[in-house]
Amino acid sequence: MATIDLGKIKLVWRGTYNNGTAYTVDDVVQYTDSGLVSSYICTTNSTGNAPSSSGTAHGSWAYLAKGGAAGTDVGTTITTQGDVLYRDGSGLQRLAKGTAGQVLKMNSGATAPEWGTDVGGKIGQIVTTIKTDTASVNATTYTDMAGLSIAITPTATSSKILLMGSLITMNVDQYCYGRVVRDIGGGGYSVPTYWIGVSDGSRIQSLTGNLYHNPDGNRGRQDGFNLIDTPNTTSACTYKMQYRQSSGSYTIYLNRSSTDANSTSGWRSVSTLVAMEILA
Repeated sequence: MATIDLGKIKLVWRGTYNNGTAYTVDDVVQYTDSGLVSSYICTTNSTGNAPSSSGTAHGSWAYLAKGGAAGTDVGTTITTQGDVLYRDGSGLQRLAKGTAGQVLKMNSGATAPEWGTDVGGKIGQIVTTIKTDTASVNATTYTDMAGLSIAITPTATSSKILLMGSLITMNVDQYCYGRVVRDIGGGGYSVPTYWIGVSDGSRIQSLTGNLYHNPDGNRGRQDGFNLIDTPNTTSACTYKMQYRQSSGSYTIYLNRSSTDANSTSGWRSVSTLVAMEILA
């Protein structure tokens, strides 16, 4: 009975190419040359004949699967929980994890990510004054309304202060007006630029406008404002409300009606000031 030699009936994986190993037809090896990682199949028996030269299969070998450049082992590139993997001009790189509170942003050259402090548009602190009792002013020059002041100390000279107010006033006898003044580090109170109307003749410069109500002494008025201050300091900034009449000897009331009747027609209210530091 005749014998037929079928040879190998499947490919034989031989692992990484070894120059001293004798390879036979249909052996398969992996070989790295010129930065390319590829697999090759042996086409003629061969020993000591490398399967490629400068990335080109030759001699006793043919490409089985031509590969690209050797890749990055991600498992050894990023080593710590929280690491970030990114690509630079040459390949994959590790950015070590940042510290608590940091944010991921681009570097100054816009070429790679880096960790940094979260700045810009962030509220640094909030201070509030809530006045629940009543107060009054009777004067024809701007005078402090008792209890309506607030102080905040910026953490950076580049910070801005957002000042907001909700004020409940009442006056039935004469025109009256309000404004905000500021003191920095005990240097004295003044009105920051653009916080009151422009000077024009005998017209009264004011923030709140005319607070006059007539004739119902049980009515009241709510006035709100939002002011942005750029104090350029890390010293304490104190803000307070001042009021005045246009003339005469009359009273401006805070958090109560003019009559302050002890009945269901009378009322008591609350006024607030809020100061926020906005980081640059």
